[in-house]
Amino acid sequence: MLRLPRAIVMEDGINLIGFGKFQYVLFFIAGLSWLTDAMEILLLSYLTLVVGCEWNLSISKQALVVTAVFIGMLIGAPIWGIISDKYGRRLGYLLATGVTLVFSVASAFSPDYFFLIITRGLVGVGLGGSHIPFALLAEFLPTKQRAYVLGLVQFFWALGSGLEAVLALTVFSLYNDKDNWRLLVGLTAIPALISLLCYPAVPESFRFYMNSGREDKAHELLSKAAVWNKAPAPTTPIVSILEDNRGRIVELFKSNFLRLTLLVCVCWFISSFVYYGMVLLPRERSQDVSHQINCHHLNLSSPTRSAICYRVSKQEAIEVLITAGSEVPGVILTIVFIELLGRRGALAMEYLIGAVITGLLMLCLSNSIELLFLSAVRAIFTGTFQALCVYTPEAYPTHIRATAFGVAISSSRLGGVLSPFVVDFVMTKTTIGGLGVYGLVAFLGVILSAFLPYSHSKMKETLSISEKKVLLEETLI
Repeated sequence: MLRLPRAIVMEDGINLIGFGKFQYVLFFIAGLSWLTDAMEILLLSYLTLVVGCEWNLSISKQALVVTAVFIGMLIGAPIWGIISDKYGRRLGYLLATGVTLVFSVASAFSPDYFFLIITRGLVGVGLGGSHIPFALLAEFLPTKQRAYVLGLVQFFWALGSGLEAVLALTVFSLYNDKDNWRLLVGLTAIPALISLLCYPAVPESFRFYMNSGREDKAHELLSKAAVWNKAPAPTTPIVSILEDNRGRIVELFKSNFLRLTLLVCVCWFISSFVYYGMVLLPRERSQDVSHQINCHHLNLSSPTRSAICYRVSKQEAIEVLITAGSEVPGVILTIVFIELLGRRGALAMEYLIGAVITGLLMLCLSNSIELLFLSAVRAIFTGTFQALCVYTPEAYPTHIRATAFGVAISSSRLGGVLSPFVVDFVMTKTTIGGLGVYGLVAFLGVILSAFLPYSHSKMKETLSISEKKVLLEETLI
């Protein structure tokens, strides 16, 4: 007679409670964090040009506003990851969201350029923690639903991009005042406020409790989740291992994780570098005399750019909405690719498609075709983020999962720091050269993604050999 096991692993505990109301709440919170991130990033496209005109800033000083935010994110992401792994996901979420909100509002009252740089940089530090609720959601998702649910979170990024475009158009159209950008910055901070108000609903990580030796709290949380999902709570003991190395960044670069960490970080960098190039190009097109990517270079020194302050026209807002909306089919396509090709296969395929379309942008194209190709590349590279967001938390064990995610996000922000300089400086001299850089970087992603290890769908855990033997013995007939 077959008897039930006297112990199960954490992955099985999550699978037993199933998918339901508990995960829906986490899905909304993770999505809201993604939406906040998108709106604060897309805000920079409008903020830099409006403030640049009003305060008579050079292009390099405008670019520094963007750079400050990404440097802040680069610094903040591993810090929040370490805090989340060492002291819990809830604390990391609270601190990161609070920093984002406080300094986002403060930046709306910037009296000068220096104050704006400092406050926006600190907003970036806060935004570096936007991955925490995403990692938390991943830890509570059953194996069967994880890939497509994590993929659906990416819709919130597209929603945030579209909302920021509409918000900018509305504010600049209705309030013809030199300080209207301050109103835009303040309104953009609203999602961060809502995220902070959601804090009481954010649970601690079940896996964090188990790995920090608080099994009673873990079982209590799992029982609560089971009640919410109307599922039976696990009654058998759950096997884990007490980890003393929680949140230690050095663990990522030890021999057993070194290859994985380097490849994951470079792939995140590639996705961000190309993605933000495609985000910034439509803005620069609107500032070019011909309103498109010139066959030779972008002419950003036209009289219209320097004579009047930049405002969002209806055409520009529509173009931003089109490119942001293109991310929706990109998300759907990635879900299909993951199901058919797996995590690594989906990533490699999307890098390849992105490289090919970027190459096609080097041709002299009509305005509409050019916008279509820009939207396609943006959609594809949104998909690469999605594939990496599914892959990364699965590839690392609980005690360094948020830290690893934070380091990966930092790598992506480095790509965000460098990409504007390609658009603003390289492409003003040679469009083909600039697009060639993006195309070659995308193709490098095809090669590197093929070498990524660990591609199955279960969360990686840290059971010792002796524990595995015990678990095996207890499940024998």
